[in-house]
Amino acid sequence: MARKSGGKNPNLRLGKGDYEFALRHIEKYGDTDLLPMPFEYAAIRNRWSEAILPWFLKQDVTTWVPRPARRILVPKRPRGLRMAMQLDPLDSIFYTALVVAMAPEIEKARVPVSKRVAISHRFKKNTAGDLWRTTASWDEFGKRSREIATRPGVHFVLKTDIADFYSRIYHHRLEASLFNAVSNAALVRATMALLGAWGGDVSYGIPVGNAASRLLAEAVLNQIDTELINQGFTHCRWIDDFRVFCKDEREAARAETFLARSLFEIHGLTLQSSKSSTVDCGVFLDELEQQDKVVLRVTSSGDVIDDEALAGSDVEGDDFFIDMEDVGNASLAEVDFEDLPKSTREILEEHDIAEVLRILLAQGRLDLGLGRTLIRELARREDPSAVQVCIDNVETLSLILSDVVSYIVGVKNHLTVPQRKKIGKRALNVLRNSPLGENESGAIWLLWLFAESSSFDNEAQLAKLYETSKRDEEKRKVMLAMGNADMASWFMRMRNSAMAMPPWNRRAFLYAARCMNGDERKHWYKSVAEQLDVLEEAIRQYADKVGVRKRQ
Repeated sequence: MARKSGGKNPNLRLGKGDYEFALRHIEKYGDTDLLPMPFEYAAIRNRWSEAILPWFLKQDVTTWVPRPARRILVPKRPRGLRMAMQLDPLDSIFYTALVVAMAPEIEKARVPVSKRVAISHRFKKNTAGDLWRTTASWDEFGKRSREIATRPGVHFVLKTDIADFYSRIYHHRLEASLFNAVSNAALVRATMALLGAWGGDVSYGIPVGNAASRLLAEAVLNQIDTELINQGFTHCRWIDDFRVFCKDEREAARAETFLARSLFEIHGLTLQSSKSSTVDCGVFLDELEQQDKVVLRVTSSGDVIDDEALAGSDVEGDDFFIDMEDVGNASLAEVDFEDLPKSTREILEEHDIAEVLRILLAQGRLDLGLGRTLIRELARREDPSAVQVCIDNVETLSLILSDVVSYIVGVKNHLTVPQRKKIGKRALNVLRNSPLGENESGAIWLLWLFAESSSFDNEAQLAKLYETSKRDEEKRKVMLAMGNADMASWFMRMRNSAMAMPPWNRRAFLYAARCMNGDERKHWYKSVAEQLDVLEEAIRQYADKVGVRKRQ
C-alpha cells in the first residue's frame, strides 16, 4: 500500500508488501514470458532483506528514474516479428509493485466478474504470487462463447480483435482510464511517467509480456466493454479478442462499425481486418470444437492411431488462428499433461512421448501447442529421451524455443558428455548458419544453453563468438557462458573496459568475472566498488557467494 512520509514535503512510497509481492510474482512467472529470466533476480533475492528491499522502501514513487530497458525482436505467430521490451530488474519490480498497488481499484471499476463479459486477467492476488483468478482462462472464454452462441435468437457471431494492441495503446487514454478508477493520482502519474520514459518520443505503447501491462490494458478495454453493453450488444472478450453475438448479419455489421469507430476515435486503435469475420453460429461452434482438438495419426510398430479425441490446444485452419500477441492463446497455451483428455494421455503413454514427437515432426504434423505440453511433461519427468529430436528440429520448434532450451538444460545431468558436446555444437551451428540465429530472441535462447551451464562444452568458440557478435544481448549471454566455462584469462584481459559497457552487459561481466582467481577477483571488485549501484553491488556479493559453477 502506498504511504506518504511526514514533513513539509511528503514523499510517496510503496509499502513492503507491494515490493515483496512483486518479486514473488516475478520469481514464479518470470519478468516477461518472451525472454529468459535474467540472472539478476537471483542476486536480488540473495540481498533482498539486507539491501534491496530497504533501498526500495526509501524510493519516492514520484521521482523514480527508469533505467535502460532492452528491446528485442521476437517471433509473432503466424509470421513476422514484433518488438518486446525487457525491463531493468529494479524497474520491473517497481512497475509491478506500482500497478499492483492500484490493482484493486482498477478491478473494481471493470465490468463485474459475474457478468462474464471481460474474461481475461481478473485481478485476485494471493500470497503465492498469483495475480489472477483461476477462472480467468482461455477455456472459460470458450465456455462462455458456447453458452451465448447456443441461446435462442442468436444466429451470428462477429469475431474480431485489435491490431498491434499493446504497442498502440495511447497513453493519454490509458491515463484517463486510470484517473477514473484510481483514487491516488500520484500513483497514476508515476505509472505514466514510467511509460513515457520507456516510450521515448512516442506517446503510445506499453511493455509486452509483463503482468503489470496486462492489467493496464484491461483498464483501457473496460471502456470499450462498457460502451458495447450500453449500445445493447452481447459480447465477451479475451484480452483484445472480441466476440459479439447477434440475431442477424445486419446487427453484426452494426456492431463491427460501432466497435471500429469507437476504437479509432477514442483510442486511436484499429481492428485487424484479416482476423475480423461474421460467421453463422453453427460454423462458429464447429470452429470452437476444432480448436479443442488435435487429430493424431501416428504409425508406430505397425499400429495406426487415428483418434479425434486426442486433444491438444488447437488445430489451425486456413480461416482462423490465434495470435501470439495474447499470451494466453489457444495453440500455444500452457496446458499441463494431466489436463489433457484421458484418451489422449493413454495414447501418448502407450506409444512413448518422445517417439510421438519424432514421428509428428518427421511428418510435419506437430501442433506446437501439443508439442509444448509434451516437452514440458518430459522436462517434469526429467526424461531426456526427446533431447536429440528437439535439438535436431530446433528451427521447426522456434516458436516454443524457450520450452525446448529449458527442457535441455533441465535434463543435462541425464546426458552423457558426448551428448552434451553434440548439443552445444548443434546450437552454435544454428547460431552461425541458420535463419534462426539471425532472430534476436532465438539467438538469446540458444545462448542461454551456455549461459545457464558449462555442460555443453565448445568453450573454444565462445571468445570468437563474442568478438563477431554485433548485438549487445548476445554479448551478454556469451560473457555469462564464458564465466561458467571458467575462462578467467579473458576476463583478466577485459576487466579495465568492463565498467564502460552498457548496463546489462556490465552486470553480466561483474557476475561472470567470479571465475577469476581469488586475489585477482577481490582486487578488481574492490577497485570498482565505488562505481557500483545497488543492483551491481548485490551482483558482486552474489558472485562471491556462488563462485565458479563446476562442470557436471
